[in-house]
Amino acid sequence: MIAWIAQHPYITTGIALLVVLLFGAWFYYGNNALQVTHHHLATGRARGVRLVHLSDLHEKSFGRDNVRLRALVAAQRPDLIVFTGDLVNRSSRHAARAAQLLIDLARIAPVYFVPGNHEHGAGCLPALCRTLARGGVHVLRNRMETLRVGESRVSLLGLDGPDAYPARVARAFAALSSQRGLRIVLAHRPELFAHKKGAHYCQHDFDLMCSGHAHGGQVILPFVGGVIAPGQGLFPQYCRGLYHKDGRSLLVSRGLGNHVLVPRIFNRPEVGVLEIDMAT
Repeated sequence: MIAWIAQHPYITTGIALLVVLLFGAWFYYGNNALQVTHHHLATGRARGVRLVHLSDLHEKSFGRDNVRLRALVAAQRPDLIVFTGDLVNRSSRHAARAAQLLIDLARIAPVYFVPGNHEHGAGCLPALCRTLARGGVHVLRNRMETLRVGESRVSLLGLDGPDAYPARVARAFAALSSQRGLRIVLAHRPELFAHKKGAHYCQHDFDLMCSGHAHGGQVILPFVGGVIAPGQGLFPQYCRGLYHKDGRSLLVSRGLGNHVLVPRIFNRPEVGVLEIDMAT
């Protein structure tokens, strides 16, 4: 084999380049080809609510002015759209473009936004929130809003972070628990849904929590799952999909963008769709 390679250097070089190109194309596809993931939640509190869940854009663009992402979301015909943090990067350079995506999506359905750790770290959060609010996006920072979707009443509580104004967070949860209809919590970090140490959100009364932050575990190993997530470490408990505990549900988005050098592997950017209907 070594002698053959030495006698045919151009062929072996061509094969090596082809392999590199194929791997490059595979990595590009895995980090740029949007995937719609469907989930279903049965509850006695709502009927016929279709929710699109987005998270962790990190200023990535899917086509010029995010045209591919906007078209894919519109094709889902959502009743409401939630975005659970990290719209921008901590070293923000394209915050205006990222904000425009949510403003454009607000023409499709009501959009509800909560900030993530990167918005807080970027130093642009107040200006970003003002821009989003002027564009018709509902910015929820430790406060609640209620809307009607057909015959269903939906209340959404957005949390600004685990350590931000704990007394205000407790009051917001108390207000949410008293609401009729579907009660949704928007919070960036999924590990706060339920964990063994310290306080967690499952101590409060709600129906569904939507989160991001985990990036699907960054690398998804077949038959194993996500490899690593911030705040959870190796083989995280909550990194993608729908989870249930004590009568409460958690929907974790794999996210859209990236802010680390490690590419997404078996972990395409996600547009999550949750169908919420009456329990049978």
